[in-house]
Formats: sequence, structure tokens, C-alpha cells
Amino acid sequence: MSEDSRGFLMLVADGVGALAQAAEGSEEAVHTVARYLLGMGEICLETHPDRSDEIVERLRTAMMSAHSSLLAMGDETGSGTAATTLTMAFAVWPRMFLIHAGDSRYYRLRGGKLTRHTTDQTLAQVMIDSGAMSRESAEASRLKNVLVSAVGSAQLDPEEQARALL
Repeated sequence: MSEDSRGFLMLVADGVGALAQAAEGSEEAVHTVARYLLGMGEICLETHPDRSDEIVERLRTAMMSAHSSLLAMGDETGSGTAATTLTMAFAVWPRMFLIHAGDSRYYRLRGGKLTRHTTDQTLAQVMIDSGAMSRESAEASRLKNVLVSAVGSAQLDPEEQARALL
């Protein structure tokens, strides 16, 4: 990526499998985010560190638009039928912006080393963070698949980051 790059958007949405419209929910989330972000072209031309808050806000708004869309889908098809994880990384020289909900992880591979940049938003992770469960116990627990935050669910609390690409 160079200074004249328009940037890159990496996006993953994984529908919550236990719900009736999991696949449709993840598809709707991706389409909603894509439609919203198409309007961001003007901020990709030149990114300055003082515009970081604006970019993060636009990514948050894109995620919240997807959330509203899935809630509306639930109103039409039955409450709680569509929810998805959503992890977006937007890289435009010289910054990378990350917004994340659920347990779809973002990793960076640099110098042969894989580094995780997101925290799972699961009940198991809450238990780990509180000291009530070890990481090893959590991996074996069914709680590792219970989301505490997801797009289209009752609770959405996105994790946001902005960092240098270097």
C-alpha cells in the first residue's frame, strides 16, 4: 500500500448459526455495510491522523446501519431470527481502522508472526476477563460460542481501534 492508495476494506460476517436466518443476516449485513461505505470515497483520497475519529465514526455508523437493518429483518420475519458477527478492517495509508462485534477474529501476519487484534465477545471471554474461568477451560466450554455482542442481536457493543500501518 502506498500514499496514493485508495485503501483496502476487509470484511467478514458470520451469521449466528442457531438462528433461522443466520445466512441471510450475514449477507444483509455485508450488503448494508458495502452500500454505506461506497459513500466514503472522498475520505480515502488523503487520510491524515486528525481524520481518524471521522473514519472510525463512519465505520461505526456502517455497523449500526447493518444492526438496524437486521433488527428490521427480525421485525418482518420474527424477532431474533437474524444476527451476525462482523469484523471490518479498513486500511488506508498510513492508518488501519478496525471495528469488530462477535467472535470473528482479525489477525495480522507480519514477519512470519501471526498476531490477534480482536477480543472474542463471548460469555467465555467475559468469564476469563473476570477471573472466573481459565483460558484452557474456556476453550473446552460451550460458553465459547455464546455471543454477548453481535450485529442484529439484543446487545451490540463494538470494539474499535485505529493504529499505524507501520
